Amino acid sequence: MRVRLALTMSVLLLVLAGCGSAGSTSEQPQPSSGAVSTVAQTTTVATGRLRVTQHQTSCCYTEGQVSFLTVRDASGMVVAQRQFEAINPILPVVDLGLPAGTYEIESYQQPCEGNCGALDPPTDKCTSQIDIAAGDEVFLTAAFAPGDGCSIDRTETPLPSPVPDVFAFREPYTICGIDFSLELEGDGPGRERTCFADANKAGTTVELSAYEAGATPGSPDFLVYRTNADGSIEVFLPNLGRETDGPWRRYTCTGLHPDTARGFVLDGCTEPVEITE
Repeated sequence: MRVRLALTMSVLLLVLAGCGSAGSTSEQPQPSSGAVSTVAQTTTVATGRLRVTQHQTSCCYTEGQVSFLTVRDASGMVVAQRQFEAINPILPVVDLGLPAGTYEIESYQQPCEGNCGALDPPTDKCTSQIDIAAGDEVFLTAAFAPGDGCSIDRTETPLPSPVPDVFAFREPYTICGIDFSLELEGDGPGRERTCFADANKAGTTVELSAYEAGATPGSPDFLVYRTNADGSIEVFLPNLGRETDGPWRRYTCTGLHPDTARGFVLDGCTEPVEITE
């Protein structure tokens, strides 16, 4: 039996939010819905700003959750919608330029059943209505505790998050899951890694999160891989708040090739660059 490591709250939240984690079934994982963002088209000039940050104040839904946030204008039209699995208890969700007007913000969670390919009905739901005038910057925090409800409050400045905007606001990709198979030396590649390699070969855009044995014994590296339609790959190295974590970094690769021990090996990679935005 693989020994699981003690994780910080931010790491635990991510693990619980994973879709199709290794070792739960013998089925091949299918990419499931990841971060989704839609914005209605408008010809009205955006003169105000709305930024919403989600804050999970306590742990946890038993098998993780998918988070949802919707912004509607006064007519009820959806101007922005996000569906995502949070990598940190404090996560930027939207940062929008909007025309002056009245807007409704709705936040809720859907707990996962076994994995995040199947979801329970919405819970810990809240809504708030705000007015945005020309030149306004409105900062909101959608805070919730699993099973204890939700609130949306305005603050003078955005709630600080360790997650950089370039990661939080990235375009939606489907998800192969979270892989633990290389967490310890000597394990074979997991189903999630096969899912990612197959998607790369097919030119499908998917994302894979993985714990892999690294330079520090007992503290595996954590990586988020993204494969694009042209076969190129983007890799994020997040900081999960562990003593062994470095700063948030990112690098790109031209592709991958199959590998019996690891499932795949990346080709043509740049050096990691620290994310400062």
